[in-house]
Amino acid sequence: MTVNAAVGNCAQKIRQIAGVYQSGGNLMDAKRSVDLALSELGYLNRKQPELQIISWEQLRLSLQAYLNYCSDIRWLTVIKYARAKAGSRRAGAVHNLKKKVIRS
Repeated sequence: MTVNAAVGNCAQKIRQIAGVYQSGGNLMDAKRSVDLALSELGYLNRKQPELQIISWEQLRLSLQAYLNYCSDIRWLTVIKYARAKAGSRRAGAVHNLKKKVIRS
């Protein structure tokens, strides 16, 4: 699976999770589901920090399009949570890449 397809699938899962939460789901279940979707994306490129950085940034940009501030607050909660987690994982990948470069 290419990076773009994996990112697109992850973004779609996150939007589905946000929709379920918006229609009356549980926030903790939504957060766990988002974490699981992000873990699946992270697992694909776990040995390549360069690709991880690209995929996490693509996911953040993809989810940015769904941050319409006229949207329901429950929708925004899940999307913002997912963007924050993706940003955190991107920062971790940058750190791992720096460690890899220093060791070389």
